[in-house]
Amino acid sequence: MAEDRKPTEEQTAYAYLFLNDLKKDKVMAQEWKEHLDKVADPTFIIKDKINYLDNFLADNGYNTTAEAVLSLLKVGWWNDYVRSRQPNAQSDRFVQDLLQDSALYKEWGQVIQDSTTAGHLDKADQFLQQKGYDCTAIQVDASFMKMRDKNLNYWTNLYGQTIVQKEDSDPATGPAVIVYGDSTVSVGPDKLFGFKYEEGALTWTTDGAGGLLTNPHSGSITFSQINQPKAKDSYIGDIFSGTITFPENSHKTWSGTYRFVGRIGHPPDNSQGHIYSPPSVNKDWVQSLADTLAPYVMIGFALTMLFGFISKIFPQSLANYLRNSVKKAGEKIKEITSKEKPQLSEEEFSNTSTTIKQLQNEIVETADPVRQEEIREEIAQQERAEEAKYEESEREFTEEGTQAETLESELAELL
Repeated sequence: MAEDRKPTEEQTAYAYLFLNDLKKDKVMAQEWKEHLDKVADPTFIIKDKINYLDNFLADNGYNTTAEAVLSLLKVGWWNDYVRSRQPNAQSDRFVQDLLQDSALYKEWGQVIQDSTTAGHLDKADQFLQQKGYDCTAIQVDASFMKMRDKNLNYWTNLYGQTIVQKEDSDPATGPAVIVYGDSTVSVGPDKLFGFKYEEGALTWTTDGAGGLLTNPHSGSITFSQINQPKAKDSYIGDIFSGTITFPENSHKTWSGTYRFVGRIGHPPDNSQGHIYSPPSVNKDWVQSLADTLAPYVMIGFALTMLFGFISKIFPQSLANYLRNSVKKAGEKIKEITSKEKPQLSEEEFSNTSTTIKQLQNEIVETADPVRQEEIREEIAQQERAEEAKYEESEREFTEEGTQAETLESELAELL
């Protein structure tokens, strides 16, 4: 890369934030992949490709360039970092224990606050070793994110601010989505039946679970976590994005397929003739579960920033701003974790995927020994597939992954 095109310190810092956030924001990751696929078209000139990718980064709130992203993918310490954040059995166990042990939950909140004040991870890593967990704080965050990808319970929340929109039409307020802490989901006033959840994506059909348990619509939505405010939107937090399809003439308001997006927010209260969520749902209880899980998300942000400080990639002007944000996050983490939390189900909030749990339930429900054996083999295959997918997704963010391969091949003239 020519010296005059070498990324600035700030561009490198934002490239670091962008690549980290791609792991947590699946909606943005999919859009980025679509952009990379488009620039692979040989009919476009290199300048247009660069502008196209740079605009995407800017629109998503990252003050960086495609060249800076490529450069970082090829730096040794970045690749070491990606490899070091691989979760292990000990980091998985720690996340599980945090959910069950209120005292440990509070201690960890204090440790993270102390770490954000100190600006490094030494105390957090030492705490884990002293408590008998052979892992690092970075691995703990990776375990939480891995569990989020396969266990829907980790997205428990009230997604009451939603929009539905057909192509070439104005957006309208959509049905609220509520994810419970017991593998249950509702869309509007109806609980969903027979849904599937894999790799952050929730899908359902009108057939549902069959018999009486059908759904009034079908859909597919992907859950994501936004850490960086977009150019035109200051929201930070959990979101979903996808589509929902209402059969023709099945609903007085909606018919056909709509783009369906939503974010955290309390849905309107039910009233006579206006039912926005299932009356059987205790929204305050769902909110208390969501509040218990919230520190995990903030801790992930803090750990990402702290590693950036350790690696000295943030220029002074940006470091001062980020350090203040991290300290505020640390204070908020301690505030939440110091409160009494509701008892979370060890079975539901485990590192077992929603898909495997559904198969395990099917074993219990069927009395056919042959079918039970078939399901056990399906479970074994699913476990192998989930692990392979995770390993491949991590490789994506190294110098050997397709991110680097695509950028390098398309921006080769600049190197």
